[in-house]
Amino acid sequence: MGLSSPNQLASLAVSGQSNIRILSQAIVEDGLFKYEGVTDFFGQVLVYISGQGVDGRPYSGTVKITVGPLTRQFSGVDQAVPENSGQHVFNLLPLMGLSRPDQIASLEVSSLSNSQILSQVVVVNGQLNYQGATDRFGQVVVSLAGRGVDGRPYTGTVTLMVSPLTRVLTLIEVTVEENSGQQSLNLVPFFRLSSGAGDLAEIRITANSNAELLSQFGVIDGQLIFLVNGDQFGTTNLQFQAEGNDGRPYMGEIAIHVTPITRTFTLPEQVLEENSNQVSLNLATSIPLSAGTTLVSSKVSSLSNSWLLEQITVENGILFIKPAKNQFGQIAAGLTALGSDGRPYTGTLNIIVSGTTLFAILADHIFQENQGEQVLSLDSARVDGQPIPIIWESAQSLAGAEKIHALALRNNHLVVMPAANSFGSIEIKLSGKSDSGRRVEGVLRIYIQSEIRKYVSPALVLAAGSPVRLHNILNFPGAPAYSNLQRFEILNIENESLLKTLSINQGTATLEPLHDAQGEVKIHFSGMTTDQLRFEGEFTVWVNTYRAWQLEYFSPSELGDESLRDTLWGEHADPDSDGWENYLEYCFGGNPSAREENPAGFPQMLGCVMAWHISMSISWFEPMIQTCY
Repeated sequence: MGLSSPNQLASLAVSGQSNIRILSQAIVEDGLFKYEGVTDFFGQVLVYISGQGVDGRPYSGTVKITVGPLTRQFSGVDQAVPENSGQHVFNLLPLMGLSRPDQIASLEVSSLSNSQILSQVVVVNGQLNYQGATDRFGQVVVSLAGRGVDGRPYTGTVTLMVSPLTRVLTLIEVTVEENSGQQSLNLVPFFRLSSGAGDLAEIRITANSNAELLSQFGVIDGQLIFLVNGDQFGTTNLQFQAEGNDGRPYMGEIAIHVTPITRTFTLPEQVLEENSNQVSLNLATSIPLSAGTTLVSSKVSSLSNSWLLEQITVENGILFIKPAKNQFGQIAAGLTALGSDGRPYTGTLNIIVSGTTLFAILADHIFQENQGEQVLSLDSARVDGQPIPIIWESAQSLAGAEKIHALALRNNHLVVMPAANSFGSIEIKLSGKSDSGRRVEGVLRIYIQSEIRKYVSPALVLAAGSPVRLHNILNFPGAPAYSNLQRFEILNIENESLLKTLSINQGTATLEPLHDAQGEVKIHFSGMTTDQLRFEGEFTVWVNTYRAWQLEYFSPSELGDESLRDTLWGEHADPDSDGWENYLEYCFGGNPSAREENPAGFPQMLGCVMAWHISMSISWFEPMIQTCY
């Protein structure tokens, strides 16, 4: 207007405007044009202004105002989007502040985060149409840009929350045996993990049925670790929840089938006589049932040599057995049973139907004492007077077992090792079977004949003409007692002529030498005790001899020491150093232990010495002594 101050104007005002809805206010004050746009309106407005200066000059003009639109921002979130739920529609109009689709000139998706989660996304008539990719979940940010029919620009985002569906796994089953201890199961292969999802982040057991089957269980590094309780079986169901590293949840169930171990049993062997009556066996008390269980069912599952039995049945847990007529042999029966707890049992029963036992006659035999192992052929048995082939199977001592060191059967030969220094009778029971299979028994008597024991009694010195009664002439070490004698007899008497009488009765011997007897009498005897000990022996009687004189002055121990012959008790010894050797002391009645210068009987000494010199030509000293005497 070419003016410099407001006071140069007399008047100035808005006289009109185009597109009046754009501005809510348009005035001129003090030369200033003031205006305000209408809310949410934009566009170009021509404002007409007219007035008059103080100098009366008229003024008129126009002001062109362009109101540019603000870009409208909008955002939204769709949280209820499960994976694999098909196509979804999200209405964008309310977010944009619009009410009708025709208010939008254009609107499209400008960008997409996590594009792999959506298989389709498009805007149609102000609505976002999208569909999730198969087996995908997560957050997707959809960026949108467009313009209204009035030219207004729009930008916005829609956040889509595609939630994962919980995958329910097919029932996982595993079968183990009872008492199998700790077990492990790799659970990872059972999960259909999403591509690139990695391993499982966590597996949790949430419930357990039939808990008594397992004493412990847990998951470590994808491995189910569980411990089966002893003597328990059945099925336990473990429910679990899991989560992958990609956040996908899983749930499922594991069925652990603990199968019972079939318990085996062996029933006591049943021995029946042929043609015997029916017998019964209570299986409920014979089978080792678990505590608190009963026998539900039982049956005979297999049978060998069935023709040997007339009946073998099971009724209500009772096994009935009856042998067939005139049959014998061995039967193997297989049995199966089931307990009320579901445990199976299997067992065996051995049945022996024994034939009528035959009794064999075995001849007596004589073995020798201390002859080592001795063998006896057993092929000579007779039954009912006839020899029959018998296979002997066992030998058992009935009497006299202490006399046997070893007893055995070898190829139908009885091998006997008598105990050392044992004798007497032995009875052995033999058992076997004939060639027809009949049981055969017999008793064999064996007599162990003793070795002949040799005994020699100490010498007995008697004075001539003096009767002596000797009690128990066998009373010396190792000799049998007279009370155990079966027989006793004198075999021979040497120099019996020196005796007037000799009698032996019940172990007491009465001897009476002749009045003028001189010399040695040896009595040889033999006998046998009631337990079959055989013996022989001898006892010696010295009658008034040089030997008797020696025993008078020297002890038996001295006489038994040969080293003292030349110095003490020998014929030429002079123990008292009186010049009289022992044979001279004996001849003249001297004492070899006392010095004597003139022994008694000196007048006879010459004859004795002469006799001595005469006897030097013979080899036996004893006849010389007798001559000297």
